[in-house]
Amino acid sequence: MSHEQTSHLTKYLVPGKRAHLVGIGGVSMCALGMVLQGMGINVTGSDMNRSKATEDLVAKGIPVTIGHAAENIAGADCVIRTAAAHDDNPEIAAALAAGIPVFERAQSWGYIMSAYENAVCFSGTHGKTTATSMMTHIAMEAGLDPTVMIGGYLNLLGAGHRVGSGDTIIAESCEYCNSFLNFTPTIAVILDIDADHLDFFKDLEDIKHSFRQFAELTPTDRYSSFDVYCGHHFYTHVDLRVLGRHNCMDALSAIAAAWALGVEPEAVTRGLTSFTGAARRMEFKGTYRGADIYDDYAHHPGELKATLDAVPQRGYSRTIVVFQPHTYSRTKALFSEFVEQLSRPDLTILADIYAAREQNTVGISSKDVADAIPRAEFYPSFEEITARLREIAAPGDLILTIGAGDIYKVGETLAELGQ
Repeated sequence: MSHEQTSHLTKYLVPGKRAHLVGIGGVSMCALGMVLQGMGINVTGSDMNRSKATEDLVAKGIPVTIGHAAENIAGADCVIRTAAAHDDNPEIAAALAAGIPVFERAQSWGYIMSAYENAVCFSGTHGKTTATSMMTHIAMEAGLDPTVMIGGYLNLLGAGHRVGSGDTIIAESCEYCNSFLNFTPTIAVILDIDADHLDFFKDLEDIKHSFRQFAELTPTDRYSSFDVYCGHHFYTHVDLRVLGRHNCMDALSAIAAAWALGVEPEAVTRGLTSFTGAARRMEFKGTYRGADIYDDYAHHPGELKATLDAVPQRGYSRTIVVFQPHTYSRTKALFSEFVEQLSRPDLTILADIYAAREQNTVGISSKDVADAIPRAEFYPSFEEITARLREIAAPGDLILTIGAGDIYKVGETLAELGQ
């Protein structure tokens, strides 16, 4: 899904807006309607035929018109259509003529998925429905309270969909018309690839290309398990215990040096498996009131990005970053880059700039950085920062102290209080 499409959806799929779904009786569209309703959106729909799905929608308070007519879209802020509804559909034609934005079903699902911490998408030429159904059984048994979208009926659900309140969505993801490329998976499963849907794809290679794009939609810093080839020959397999693409790149450099030294591959595998991180590189400091405390030496926006990119994979419910800028000159020169990265956590706490060898001749302060970030606070002393963390720390939090100065002392103090 392009940035422009996402931007448009952001404007229309918000509480209070009205969305009209053309073909709402379809398995995926029915589930979509209920999910949108749960988001506070006023949903209406239409379908050519009355069915159990349309009756279920009406029972949930979603008005459904049987038959398609231009007047059905009156009052809609946006229209979402099933793949079977083309531009000559009277409702789609009326929306386009009136300047009402029309979105595809898959675009809408992709936007919705982006709000879930875990989006498990099952793809493949064969077996999608079965695998998605099996995962649903597992997720339900595990108490994950998932939202589910399956292209078939599942006895467990009494339907092909489910609207849950957990942080996991499980979705059958079809390659036809490249619809699954609109999705935002955190876990992308590919069961198999076969020559199918040749009315859309050119050939098997075209299908493979589409699935490769689908696989690449997953977050880029899940590279913790990989095979290493040297000179086109398999050398060893590596399972890192540290996360992030940057750590994988560092590991590859060490592996290359080991290979040049003639080190046995088994030793490389064992050595990297036992590595849990260098000091002040996502170093675990302890806990406080159920919150985990880590420390990292990052002091450049690029290093900050690499550190924060690895955070989502740790599964915390909230991320609190305590950042101590290092030197006035760096803070001034890279101000906008620091603001961009420090806007990512749920809360950012700024400490005074660590001066190192400098004097503040450039007129910059940590408060200036905090003022430019929507969810940021500034405290001039470590005591005040520690007091603030003691006030807000909760189970499921990640408290991450970052900087090349002495900000690690805050985490250590908090950890000692938690003992």
